[in-house]
Amino acid sequence: MKKVLIAAALAACSCMVMADDFSYKGVKLGDSMEQFQAALPLYQCKDDACTYIRDSCAPTYMRGGAAAFEQKLAECREGTSFGGGMLNYGKAKFIDGKFASLYMIFPIAHARVVGDALEEKYGKPTTIDTKPVKNRAGAEFDNWVKTWAKGDSELVARLRASKIDEGSVSISSAAAKAEEQARQQQQTKAGAKDF
Repeated sequence: MKKVLIAAALAACSCMVMADDFSYKGVKLGDSMEQFQAALPLYQCKDDACTYIRDSCAPTYMRGGAAAFEQKLAECREGTSFGGGMLNYGKAKFIDGKFASLYMIFPIAHARVVGDALEEKYGKPTTIDTKPVKNRAGAEFDNWVKTWAKGDSELVARLRASKIDEGSVSISSAAAKAEEQARQQQQTKAGAKDF
């Protein structure tokens, strides 16, 4: 009887962990490209990736005027938002047809909202780096990089990404991290021959 209770408790714990796995609009790492497309039809999928560009969803000019533009923008926001933040760009990569990684870019005001929402959803980050960043002119800007780890998966949120006025979120499965490491090793070997 004791073994049965322990097994039931372990099963309940594993279900709770799976319910909080990193996901996007209900699509979890490991799900199929078809599942991703069904949940996120505004992404354009080709080969092993699905991409969203905000300008392609809500162009700067539309027939029908401002009202039609605002309606389309609201559809884009609702169809691609993450943690309450509106995306400028998103790219999902698939390995062997399975959702392996996601990279998203947000306007900085939305990155702050997403960072707070992630803490609400996943709790305190595994690590937080608050080192400020500098631009080429030497001006310093506040920053944070929050990292959550769950099993072999990782989620990294940045207040400031490659641009001072944009933040990012990346989610990576173990397969995506292994593929990236192999790619970097190949580049290092190729670079070592280029002297």
